[in-house]
Amino acid sequence: MTLSALNYQFKILFDPIQVGPIELRNRVVSSANYSAMSESGFYGERVARYHAEKAKGGVALTITEELAVHPSTEFGLPKNVRAFDSRSIPGFKMFTGMVHEYGAATVGQLWHGGMHITNRDPSNVRIQPALAVSPFASMANPDGATVPKEMTLDDIKEIQEGYARTTRNLLDAGFDGVEIHSTHSYLPQQFLSPLYNKRTDKYGGSRENRMRFLLELVELLHGVTQDRKILGVRLVGDEFFPGGLTIDEMKFVASSIDSTGKIDYFNITHGSIQHNDYLNVAPMYYPHGFVLHLPAIIKRNVKRAKVFAVGRITSPIQADEIIARGDADLVVMMRAQIADPELVRKASSGRLDNIIPCIGCNQACLGHVLTWGIPISCILNPTIGREKEWGIGTLTPAASKKRVLIVGAGPAGCEAAIIAARRGHDVTLMEKESRIGGQVVLASSLSGREEFGEALGYWERQLKKLGVKVLLGRACSEADILNGGYACAVIATGSIADKTGFSPIFSMQSGIRGVEDNEIVCDVDELVGGLKRAGRKVVIYDDQGDIKGISIADTLADGRREVEVISRLEVLGQFVDGMTRVAAQLRVFRKGVKFTPNHVIKAVNGNELTLMNVYTESETNRPEIDTLVLVTWRRANNSLYNAIRGHFKGSLYFIGDAVSPRTVEEAVYEGHKAGREI
Repeated sequence: MTLSALNYQFKILFDPIQVGPIELRNRVVSSANYSAMSESGFYGERVARYHAEKAKGGVALTITEELAVHPSTEFGLPKNVRAFDSRSIPGFKMFTGMVHEYGAATVGQLWHGGMHITNRDPSNVRIQPALAVSPFASMANPDGATVPKEMTLDDIKEIQEGYARTTRNLLDAGFDGVEIHSTHSYLPQQFLSPLYNKRTDKYGGSRENRMRFLLELVELLHGVTQDRKILGVRLVGDEFFPGGLTIDEMKFVASSIDSTGKIDYFNITHGSIQHNDYLNVAPMYYPHGFVLHLPAIIKRNVKRAKVFAVGRITSPIQADEIIARGDADLVVMMRAQIADPELVRKASSGRLDNIIPCIGCNQACLGHVLTWGIPISCILNPTIGREKEWGIGTLTPAASKKRVLIVGAGPAGCEAAIIAARRGHDVTLMEKESRIGGQVVLASSLSGREEFGEALGYWERQLKKLGVKVLLGRACSEADILNGGYACAVIATGSIADKTGFSPIFSMQSGIRGVEDNEIVCDVDELVGGLKRAGRKVVIYDDQGDIKGISIADTLADGRREVEVISRLEVLGQFVDGMTRVAAQLRVFRKGVKFTPNHVIKAVNGNELTLMNVYTESETNRPEIDTLVLVTWRRANNSLYNAIRGHFKGSLYFIGDAVSPRTVEEAVYEGHKAGREI
């Protein structure tokens, strides 16, 4: 499935559909947008603009992030929204007003985390226990000590009333409906699932008892919405864990809820953050639409409610085919519309090749929230989270057309060229390699990371369409810049792999002894670029803990090699977002990759490595190593910039890894910024 199928004739995707009392203008939903943009627990302008951007881009329905329904769940997620508090209504009114202005409907997601709640607020003023269905600890928020309180019947009633109070707040603020979050092992799913529900009262034991909490909630909230607003359920289709809920049981649950006549839709998802969170927002290691059998089965077993499909649906062509087959009534495209909020409008007008692709990296969307607790963005679209300054309609033509030279066609250079060309400048992009993309080319060649190639395809298409003059295989000289008659130059020459093995943790040493001129040693660029081949017995020395080390291990562990990763860190892929990290770990450990944490390589003597434990300083040896791959810190390639600085008479920009080696996200951001400023 490629976005270049320009002659594709959409059958159903852009047809309107009735969901309960609301007619939606098409069948595309943006769901569970966990943006982490709330301000002091309430919605403000930033999150409102984030959702309004999707409405402006043509989406039919936007569903919010998790909204806390009770004080017992407000400590569950970074920047949690205190929707149970009536003080949330003014911010919600701003939010719904902006979304409705552009013709979309919006639904608020009602959320209680149950066992998955931290026991104190972020400022450590209040401490309170988590309330759960049964008293055992969360693996999503483990601290080695905390066991939740098992909810009493009074607790259950109070929390259900919190759902109703929150629903009234949302409807008073102009929402078109609410969605009960009953998946990802949050509270309603904890009641449903035998994995979590060990109760012996009327809410535990039999399937009918385990369904009681959710059925009571549906009855209660229907009394609030009264068929005037949408009432939906985000429902787990399969927990994919032994002893848990299966699709065979969940089709019965869905049918039972549907038979009440009080639910307008089911938003079918999968998995749990307790047992397999890597499936909840699946990274690029999983196929597009990998759980589509779940909504298809639910749809065949309900009579009234509409069914939403979710799970790595990124192409509008795929979305249309899902609906045409009858597997679902609407499709949820969350990350795809983070990458490009204009996805719907572009697809409906036949501009498929202009859609910014979602490659499933999770780095700046979910990774921002789970790893850093900061608002989301997208590595390929830095306008996300910056809608007020950089959103749809803010890219204006340049006051005067300039001749612009951009040196380096990595992520920073490509983005700068695209944005500058869109603004009307005459752009030349010069690259010493035979193709554009820089380190993204290398990333796309690693096992399981091939979808990075979609970013390359997008950049190539845009550069061609915009008439950018791309000079490949041409190293830029000082004379090219100084004597080329350019009004502006952008230096985006990237970074260079460091082959010394230097580690900041032992900065008193210049690197690893014995690596210089040793034939078994290679850096990332040499290995992935094909300049060196790995032997049978490989050690990967990972001093960074990002996705590179674990991905190289995945690539090399092909059954013919012994692969070991050695790192000063305690976890393989330690700084990768949790969902991507676990999915990658599953791949490499199943392939037999060994991981040795808490060690550095002190010296290389021929084909023998000397390791040192970072805590005890004890030394051990690794003999008969064929290849040592250094995944260590890079150096900025800034020599060209330093040579012309002070001599170039036009405007000079310095961006990306050439300034400071970082990730694709920072490079694209700086390229975009430069393109707007030129």
